Amino acid sequence: MDRGTIIAQGTPEALLSDHFEGVWLELPRASFEPGPELPWKTHATERGVGIHTTDLNATLRYLVERGVALDGLRVKTPSLEDLFLELTGRELRG
Repeated sequence: MDRGTIIAQGTPEALLSDHFEGVWLELPRASFEPGPELPWKTHATERGVGIHTTDLNATLRYLVERGVALDGLRVKTPSLEDLFLELTGRELRG
């Protein structure tokens, strides 16, 4: 629900699986300076670089083979807050 309007219905698990696949990796910027070109969609985060992947093992193997340091790696599954951002384009109001 957003501003009194229902924007999606279902169980949390169903909503998340309907809108997201895979996991998000986050690595510190230092891991990519200088770094390889990546075949995944990436985005800047507060900590560094975010990567969305549907194959965690292959992604980690690719990064290791190219000498990317995995120190500080975070693996995150999408949350309901991420879903709200995806559906509305803005953050939850406190």
